[in-house]
Amino acid sequence: MNRVKLIQLLLLIPFINFAQLKVDKAVIKKYEHAFNKLNPSDKQAIKQHQEKETELGISLITLNEIDTLNKEEIIQGNNFYLIENLDSKAGNGLSKELNASLYTPVITIAILQNDTLLLSIDGLFVEGIMHKIYSRNVSTYYNEYYKNDSILRLHLNEPKVSALTVPTKTKVFVISSIDFKPGEIIYGEVELETDPYYKDTFGFKNNYIKKRLRYNYLFKIRVPKNST
Repeated sequence: MNRVKLIQLLLLIPFINFAQLKVDKAVIKKYEHAFNKLNPSDKQAIKQHQEKETELGISLITLNEIDTLNKEEIIQGNNFYLIENLDSKAGNGLSKELNASLYTPVITIAILQNDTLLLSIDGLFVEGIMHKIYSRNVSTYYNEYYKNDSILRLHLNEPKVSALTVPTKTKVFVISSIDFKPGEIIYGEVELETDPYYKDTFGFKNNYIKKRLRYNYLFKIRVPKNST
């Protein structure tokens, strides 16, 4: 799919969880403080990537939790069930080059159309966290995707699907500026939580996990040229 069609598709997505954001430049120091806690090799790898792609953004995941809401259904002594870790998908390849550190860096991509800024936190537009920022409002969605497996559902009485958009509560969204001038560096801080949803998996009495995701992160992006 070319860039123009992708942008058109993203703008048509019915983003949920409309919330008001807070503008506060103090988030810049928060990001820098977190970045300085990375291992030196991590920081060097990020700088090398950004030298090659000047518009490449980076988010620092400071909290990544998966709440298993049906733990009582875990089959004791099974060898199948493992607590899932979102880091296994994060970074679109970047995280594979980084050593373990206090925070997890992931690629973040920005698209600007008129006065609307779109952010993809893991660098992929087909799954993960997306934000649509406009004026002093932000809307968010989390999408999980499995190409060949229909194993997801929001409610147990619904048909299973391979791609699921999960309602997401944005508890905190702070941004350093809402003046999206191309070339400007924008910093942000986000805390969010998804609604519970179901994924088929082994190791449970009913062969599914009921889970809820919690994410906190700081991001830094460079506003790209307007796509129009």
